[in-house]
Amino acid sequence: MFCKLPKFFLYDKADQESSQVIRMIFSIANIPYEMKEVDEITIQDLPLRSVPVLEIDGAKIGNATTICRHLGWRFDLSGQTALEDSMVDMIAETIHEAKQKLQPWLDHIEYKSIDYSKPECSDRYALEYLDGYLGPIIENILLKSGSSWLIGHKMTWADLMVASLFNSIIYHRPNFFHSYPNIYLHNKKVAELESLEGMLYCVRDRMVDVSLFRHVKPLSTTITQKTIPESQLTACT
Repeated sequence: MFCKLPKFFLYDKADQESSQVIRMIFSIANIPYEMKEVDEITIQDLPLRSVPVLEIDGAKIGNATTICRHLGWRFDLSGQTALEDSMVDMIAETIHEAKQKLQPWLDHIEYKSIDYSKPECSDRYALEYLDGYLGPIIENILLKSGSSWLIGHKMTWADLMVASLFNSIIYHRPNFFHSYPNIYLHNKKVAELESLEGMLYCVRDRMVDVSLFRHVKPLSTTITQKTIPESQLTACT
C-alpha cells in the first residue's frame, strides 16, 4: 500500500545552527523539506517559542531531540530494539547537554561574535570537560559497540548527533583527540558520507595509535602514519 509522504517545514533562525542534525537526517533519508526562517517576532508563534520546529502536515513539533527522535523513527535511524532505542536516546541527551555546556567555546572556535573573556570560552575549560567527562564516555561506547557505529550495526540519529558536535572541534582543535581515535574515525566516517556533502568539515587522515582500538572492528576508513597539519585542513563546501 502506498503511503503519501507528508509535507515537512523546518523552522530555524537564519544561521540554521539549531537544526543541523535534523537537516542531516533529511539528507541521509533523501526526503524533501522546506526551510522557514524565524526572527525574534515570528518565534513567538512557535509552540515552545524556540527553534528548531518541525511542521508535519500542519502540526508543529518543538525541541531538537524530540524532532530527531521522530524522524529517526520515520526513516529507520532508530535502534533496532527497545533497548537499543533507549541507548540511542541516552547518547543523544548526553550530547545535547554537552552542546549546551560547550556552546560559548564552540562559538569562540568558530569565530562568532561573543565575549571571549568568559572562562567558558577557553580551551582549558573545554579540554577539562572533554577529557574529564564527554570524551571517555563516547570513546568507551565506541570501543564496546563491536561495529563502526555507536549502537548496533547500523547508523542511528545518535551517530549524527555525536558527529555534529565533534566535527568542528576536530577541525579546529585536532590535537584534543589524540587519546580518542575511535571518536576521530567515527567522525571521519560520517563526514565522508556522500549524502552529507557540504554539511560537515572534511576530516583529514592523520596519525592514529592503532593499539587503542583493542578488539573493536576497524572503521571503514584509511589510517595513515602521516599527520596532516591543521593549516591544510579545509571545509567541505
